[in-house]
Amino acid sequence: MQNLTMDKAVDIYMKDYVYGPKINQLPNNLQKNVFDMAVNSGAKKAIIVLQEAIKDKAAKSGHTIEDEEFSVDGRWGKDTLSFLKMFPVSSNDYTDARIKKYESMVEADPIKEKYLKGWKNRAESYRDSEQDQDKVNKVYEDRKSFEDARQEQEASQIPMLRPEENPEPPQEHQIPYTMSNAMAKEVAKKQLKGK
Repeated sequence: MQNLTMDKAVDIYMKDYVYGPKINQLPNNLQKNVFDMAVNSGAKKAIIVLQEAIKDKAAKSGHTIEDEEFSVDGRWGKDTLSFLKMFPVSSNDYTDARIKKYESMVEADPIKEKYLKGWKNRAESYRDSEQDQDKVNKVYEDRKSFEDARQEQEASQIPMLRPEENPEPPQEHQIPYTMSNAMAKEVAKKQLKGK
């Protein structure tokens, strides 16, 4: 580890913790948090926590997702993406799910109690401020309204627009999906410093 350069660490993180588990396909507001969980606990566990957060979000909005519809298996795929779009998980939701996972790990293996405070602090460092969370919620609400209107148009007898006329949400309402080397480098620096 002492001979590991920052560039090599970033390459490893990008390959094993971003592109492998497809964290780069998550909305920006989740990427750093999920990425950090992947580095801390493994990519599979990070995706399991995300899938559990999606199920929790659905339950809080009055929906039940059956196991046959959506399995919590730690694999990123079209089902996870589809349900994430239906039940958007914020960074705060993911932080709550991380803490819940850590607490269940300690309950299952009490010897890990000594790590719990550090794990919680690490998770809490990715919590959005209330103002940031309001901005994220607004983007999701506007995007959902746009998608609902598009679905209503498709369901009606109104002829569809040609693809070049089919409107896209305004740029500020699109949620970008980009995990950059800079984000990986930021986490790599934390890891190499032992934070």
